[in-house]
Amino acid sequence: MKKVELNILRNLSRSEKSFWELLSSSPYPLYSITHAISNLYRNNSIKVEGNLIRLTDKGKEIAGEAGNYYMVERCNKCEGKGFLPLKGFEELLKEYRKITKERPEPKLEFFQGYMRDFDVIMRVAIMDYFEDLRGKEFVLIGDDDLLSLALALTQATKRIVVLDADERIGDYIKEKAKEYGFGLEFIRYNVSNPPPKELVNSFDVFSSEPLESLSGLHAFLVRGVGCLRKNGVGYFGLTTLEASRWKWFNVEKLLLRLNCCLTDIIRDFSIYPLHYKTVHYENFVKELPFNVPDENHVNWYRSALIRLELVKHGKNHEFSKHINVKTHDRREDITYPS
Repeated sequence: MKKVELNILRNLSRSEKSFWELLSSSPYPLYSITHAISNLYRNNSIKVEGNLIRLTDKGKEIAGEAGNYYMVERCNKCEGKGFLPLKGFEELLKEYRKITKERPEPKLEFFQGYMRDFDVIMRVAIMDYFEDLRGKEFVLIGDDDLLSLALALTQATKRIVVLDADERIGDYIKEKAKEYGFGLEFIRYNVSNPPPKELVNSFDVFSSEPLESLSGLHAFLVRGVGCLRKNGVGYFGLTTLEASRWKWFNVEKLLLRLNCCLTDIIRDFSIYPLHYKTVHYENFVKELPFNVPDENHVNWYRSALIRLELVKHGKNHEFSKHINVKTHDRREDITYPS
C-alpha cells in the first residue's frame, strides 16, 4: 500500500474526518491525496456518511496492522508554527485588517489567492524575530497578500518596493499609501522579464509567494535573489500540495546555484482560504467518486514558509534573462479551474 493511502487510514483511525480535514492534515501532493482517497473508497477501505469519511472494517484492519504506536499531533496553541504572538501583534493585526478590508478580489488570470490576515502579520513578526525588519529595504515580487501594507504599518522599514503585474493591486497600494502617508513604491511588472536594472543588488530582503509551476518558481526566485545585496535574505512560500518533491528538489538546486542556503522551513505556516467571490479553486472535488458536501469546511490549503540567505555575492547570470512563465502545471496544480 502506498504511503499516502496508509497516512489517510492512520489519520482516520484516530477519528472520522471531513474530506477538507483530510486535505488539511496530509503532507502529500493534492493530486496524490485525491487519487488515494478515491482508491480507498473504491476498494471499500473507507466509507462516506453525510459529510464525514470513516474507516470500514477492512480499513480498520489495515490501519491496525500498520500500527499506531508512535503518533503525534501539531501544537494547537501555535498551529504548528513554533512561534506565539506577543506584544504589539494584535494591534498590528487590527490595523492591517482595517487597511485591507476593501482589497481587490483574486483574479484567475494571475492565479491569485491571499493568505489569512493572521499569517501575514505572523510573517512580519518572524522577520522581526530574525532581525530582518527594522531599518531594512524590501522588494516584494508579487503582493497578492498586501504584505507591503503590513510592513509599512510597522513604521520600522527603510524602503518597500512592490513589483506586481496586477494594476488593481498597485492602485490599491498607492491609494492606501497616500491615505496613511506611507512611502511605498509600486512598479507594474511581469516576472517573465528582467526587473529594472536599478533594482539589482539593492535590497536587504525580498519576499514572495511564487506561482508553483516550475517556470514560476524559477522566475520569482531568480528575480528575488537578484535584487539582494550582500548578505541579503529572502522569504517565500512553497506547498507540498501543489509542489511535488521534484519541484522541491529543483528549488533547492536553483538556490544553491544562486549561492543561497536555506536557514528555516516552517511547514504549514501560511493558510489560504479558497472561497472567493471571483474564482473557485475547489472544482477538483467533482472528479471524486463520491459527493463532497461543503459542511465542516476548513481552510485546508497551507504553505510552508522558507527563509534563505545569500551567502556568496556574485553575478546572477539568470537575473537578466527572459523566462517563459506558465501559471500552472496541468498535472499538479489541480486547483486551477480549467
